[in-house]
Amino acid sequence: MEHQKLKASYTCSMHPQIHKNEPGNCPVCGMILILQKSTVHEFPHQKAENAISTGVSVGDAIQKYTCPMHPHIMQDAPGKCPLCGMTLEPVANKIHGMANHTGMIADFKRRFYVVLALTVPVMLLSPMIQQWLNLQISFAGSQYFLLVLSSIVFFFGGYPFLKGLIDEAKVRNPGMMFLIGFAITVAY
Repeated sequence: MEHQKLKASYTCSMHPQIHKNEPGNCPVCGMILILQKSTVHEFPHQKAENAISTGVSVGDAIQKYTCPMHPHIMQDAPGKCPLCGMTLEPVANKIHGMANHTGMIADFKRRFYVVLALTVPVMLLSPMIQQWLNLQISFAGSQYFLLVLSSIVFFFGGYPFLKGLIDEAKVRNPGMMFLIGFAITVAY
């Protein structure tokens, strides 16, 4: 017979890898930690034995799953998020994803600077902007060049939002990515 007890754990909704046994603030972002109750084995040797028999390290023996869009949702088994229907991801992968948050920011910055550089010629070749600035810039094929540059701005710069639009439409739960993706599609 396996004995279990209920243990209170506090975690950050933005950093699910943070766990404390008492209330307080997240050491990363300063947000108030939220209460999360989980079942913990009373006998640590059983956890180690189960880990050895499955080939998983003792630290990874209890796997938690969280929603990428709602990190405060934590479950002991894989499944779907009760709020948005997205597939829950293992917390270990989420932690590596959080560590790669810098990579995501770098990707957004790179996209921003490329789009910013391409927006200048798009604006200068735009007939409405030329009329406002009382300019006359044109050359053979300038309209096609404008279409190509605008398409690069839309698809390259908008890719994360377009992907989010599709993902949120699939689960029939439109959110911010859906809104932004829809807006840039209409503008394009």
